[in-house]
Amino acid sequence: EQYLKAVEIKPNLTFLYIRIGQNFRTLQVYNRALENFEKAAKINQALGVKDPLPYIAIARTYSQLGEFFIAARNAEKALSFDPSNADTYGQLGTIYVKSRNYEGALPVLKCAVEGCTAEENEIAKVAITPLELTTLPVAYYYLQYASVMAALNMCDNALPLQEKVGQKFPDDPVIKSIIEENKVICGKANPS
Repeated sequence: EQYLKAVEIKPNLTFLYIRIGQNFRTLQVYNRALENFEKAAKINQALGVKDPLPYIAIARTYSQLGEFFIAARNAEKALSFDPSNADTYGQLGTIYVKSRNYEGALPVLKCAVEGCTAEENEIAKVAITPLELTTLPVAYYYLQYASVMAALNMCDNALPLQEKVGQKFPDDPVIKSIIEENKVICGKANPS
């Protein structure tokens, strides 16, 4: 309610629309969330501001709704405004994984996790500095990348990467279960 009042006073502050949209998304009122994110994008467009944040918010919302094509298009739009943001590559990779586009996810997640050269970057043709493995959200990009590699029988690359995550977050049960699942997948792909 306070954000709605603030928008009445300052209708061109896009961060207010982002916060309102995030609140609606949390309440699972997705149409209202999208309306507010789109308002922020339109205000930015009218002002000539190239801010990826509204498009990232739109992408996350569509991803939650299971509409991965439009989610990916919005994440790609965000990357067009900030093509060197490794976190956005991780988010786009997550969308590709959710849509079962594993081959498409692999190079995008590589940029987020290992970094990539301009030549390797299929999206924006700029070099990407990898994300440091410091937070749980980043750990999930690492694990998704390792999981995709395991699923595509690239276990020699997947296993060391997931070991690194396991050492960084040894007490997280979700991380442990993902690592164990990937080991099983790799064991079936490469039986001794």
